[in-house]
Amino acid sequence: MFELLEEGARTGTRPWARLHAEGHADHWGAAASHIEQHANSWARMLTAPDVRPVQSGRTQAKAAETG
Repeated sequence: MFELLEEGARTGTRPWARLHAEGHADHWGAAASHIEQHANSWARMLTAPDVRPVQSGRTQAKAAETG
């Protein structure tokens, strides 16, 4: 989304140029940075075999700790 807003501002493409001018890129730029900073750890957690949701919403590892 951030790249779309930036490109729209550069080329004048509607509605992206207007949304960029209204400040939407500020939010999406920060969101994109946050995602980039944490993507590896999220991928590890989402693919770890011992960290899966159980019916109560706790992870299996947490459920094993608390019984």
